[in-house]
Amino acid sequence: LLALDARDGSRKWQVSGGTDVTALALAGSTLFTDSAAELQGFRVTDGRRLWHKEDDGGILAGGSRTLAVGTEQGGLYAVRAADGSRAWRYGFQGGQAAPRAVVAGDTVYARAGEKVCALDLNGKKRWNADLGRDAGDDQHTPVVRGDRLYVPSGTGIAAVDVSA
Repeated sequence: LLALDARDGSRKWQVSGGTDVTALALAGSTLFTDSAAELQGFRVTDGRRLWHKEDDGGILAGGSRTLAVGTEQGGLYAVRAADGSRAWRYGFQGGQAAPRAVVAGDTVYARAGEKVCALDLNGKKRWNADLGRDAGDDQHTPVVRGDRLYVPSGTGIAAVDVSA
């Protein structure tokens, strides 16, 4: 792992992150890495490894100051920045392929199959909606901008009003 100063490109720190790091996520001052079957947390200021766990979870998304959100077969989960332990898990009915998730403010938005849902940072469902078509093999992550959630949905993009 290599951290560069965004202002001038100078090297801030460099540490070994293991082999084949496939995902990075930032939660507060903890940088999460996912490689093979290992999840690690590094202090963003100096690269010091804070913890590591054997974990075969899926894709991570940045979270709140204390959590990162991951996806796995049929569900979502949250990982604590402090120690790498799982805070909660939310399963999708039917166990579809790994959903795609994004965190915006105090809400986790996820798309799985034909469904999109919103959870609070404790993993409790706020709402869900049917997009009307399956996303198929689409592996794109939803995007939040303002009061809209943009969700890949098969042959197009669904825009969901999340202001309420």
